Amino acid sequence: MKNRVMISGVLILCLVFFITGCQSKQYDMAAFSDSVDVELVDIQQLENSQNVIVRIRNNAENKLVDPHVYVSMPVKTSETSYQINKFEVEIKDIPLVIDPLEEIQVSVVIDNVLDADIVYEGCVQYRMTGYQETVKNEKRFEKSGVWGKE
Repeated sequence: MKNRVMISGVLILCLVFFITGCQSKQYDMAAFSDSVDVELVDIQQLENSQNVIVRIRNNAENKLVDPHVYVSMPVKTSETSYQINKFEVEIKDIPLVIDPLEEIQVSVVIDNVLDADIVYEGCVQYRMTGYQETVKNEKRFEKSGVWGKE
């Protein structure tokens, strides 16, 4: 009888360790997104386009996987306001993995396809997507913003 109780106790302990060890790790995607910096370095005016230079820095403890950055020029709605331009240009030269504390600089040329009166000059909007560590839906993040005039 004493052996049966002891074996049952050991089995219960093993079961508890197995269950707690198999629980999936929780990811704080908001904190991860906040730890990835996307900064405008420069906008170079070309004849019929603009060269947008961007710096991406992964300040997180985990890898940034499959990052994509899209940029566009906001559309002017008045002298002091703009709306989102849904016609984005993807920056292509971003590596598939950005390691912790790694910083990269990339650029993209945006053609001037809209009339200068429509584009909110001196302003660039961006949208970034990616994953923390591996490409899984629960590890996906997205962040966006506007550089330039506020």
